[in-house]
Formats: sequence, C-alpha cells, structure tokens
Amino acid sequence: GAGAIAGTCGSIRAVTGAAVLSAELRTRLVQRVAVHARMEPSRIDPDAHFVTVLGLSSLDLLSVLAFAEELSGARFPDEMLGSLTTLSKVEAAIAQYRPGGTNEGGP
Repeated sequence: GAGAIAGTCGSIRAVTGAAVLSAELRTRLVQRVAVHARMEPSRIDPDAHFVTVLGLSSLDLLSVLAFAEELSGARFPDEMLGSLTTLSKVEAAIAQYRPGGTNEGGP
C-alpha cells in the first residue's frame, strides 16, 4: 500500500511543543489535491471529502497519499488509508506517523 512509499523528511517542524506541518508542505499538498480535483488551490477546503466533495478517484486519492508520505517521510498503516478522506485528516496522520511522530513507523 501507500505505506511502503519511500520518501524524505524535513518539512515538519515543532512549534511550542505541538507538531504542525510546515507552510511549504501544506501548500504542496493543497496544490496536489487541487490538480486532481481540477480546482484552484484557493478553493480547496481542508475538511472537504476527497471523493464525494472534491471528486477525486480512488487512484487520485492514492496518489495524494503517496505524495504526502514522500514529502513528509510519514508511513501510513494500510488499514488507515480508507479513513484519510480529507486534507485535514491527512495532515493529522502526517503529524502522527512521520519520523519522530507518536506512532513512528506504524503499528
């Protein structure tokens, strides 16, 4: 699954102890989703469902998840992939599963 995609780290930073995505990583994720949704990046709502609202196909969704892993170094467990349905959920999963995150490397 997408959890096996190799990538690099470095786009995550900690601010006041809370893990947050860097502006660059968030921007690149929004841009990737926008390409698949055929929308302007400024119109992407982070809580919009990838498939039912933004119209992504299952292949588009896997591409977005693989891109997120590659950018962040996160490895999403295969059983979690079906629940990553919005940009906000992907961002939370990156914070959790990136190197040094609360579940580094998955279960």
